[in-house]
Amino acid sequence: MSNFRIAWFLAITYSWQIPLAAFAQPDAHSKDQTWKKAPVGDFEPQNESVPTQEDLLQSISEEEVINCKADLTEKEKALGPDHLDVAVSFYKLALAYQAKKDYRNAETAYKRCLAIREGALGPNHRDLVDCLNSYATLLRQINRKAQAIKMEDRARAIQSAVKAAESASQTTPASQAVEKTLNNRAVTKLAANDLNGALLDLNEALKLNPNYAIGYLNRGIVKRKLGDNQGAIEDYSENLRLQNKSGMPRQPYKPGQGLPSMAYVLVNRGEAKYNTADYKGAIEDCSQALELYPNYDAAYSIQTLAKQKLKLGDANGASEDSKSSPSQSTAK
Repeated sequence: MSNFRIAWFLAITYSWQIPLAAFAQPDAHSKDQTWKKAPVGDFEPQNESVPTQEDLLQSISEEEVINCKADLTEKEKALGPDHLDVAVSFYKLALAYQAKKDYRNAETAYKRCLAIREGALGPNHRDLVDCLNSYATLLRQINRKAQAIKMEDRARAIQSAVKAAESASQTTPASQAVEKTLNNRAVTKLAANDLNGALLDLNEALKLNPNYAIGYLNRGIVKRKLGDNQGAIEDYSENLRLQNKSGMPRQPYKPGQGLPSMAYVLVNRGEAKYNTADYKGAIEDCSQALELYPNYDAAYSIQTLAKQKLKLGDANGASEDSKSSPSQSTAK
């Protein structure tokens, strides 16, 4: 939990985020909206606002710097000094040092992150951009403007090359518009209870863009409604993988905030696991969701039902549970 703020700073540095939606809401991106608290099976997620970079930097504590160091030490020991996961740990540590205005150590960590990524990925890989831009910000903070400009120019050159490559691939801006259209059409079909039609649209959207996080979330919901709980679990897991890859989903909980996207997907997956009699898996997913959002009633409900099943030793109740899932018994 101690690295949540760092993860959100990573997301802002990347300057993009995975959009969040489900079938109660088309592919919308208004940052003024918040996630509605709803019981599992009746989800209406919407985008939540993102904290500013300044807010995140000011909120980083000395304890989090210590935790970043410990994470780096653990990764180096387990994976070796030149593993890409070690580069991520150096990057998080650099951000933490920068937040505490320890610019010398921050620069050392940025250099190490760049060296590992360049060695593993080459000098023009897209994964260098975040580190280059953050390093440039640091250089401006310590009045080394000329070096900062060189870093920024290099980052822009890499981004331009990546965009040029993407324009020649299937995932062009035009195809992105198509996948959103397909997603929104699936919303309409679901409202009309045309589950198979919605599934066909989402399958097509995911063919256009295999990294379309909304598509996996929404297709998981459709599959669950169709009774394909295992297929739903796979799609929810892929959505979570994409959220983790983005480096942004685990925002620390604050009283009054909306429902975080990862908590929402975890509870969806927990319900599907419950329906397949994977009660331990359901409990684990709901526990993780509650760490992110302690007031999530649906997570408590599914977790309680799963614990009751384990206590009763009911390992053969999947068929009955799929007829009467936790969404039908969860208190609103």
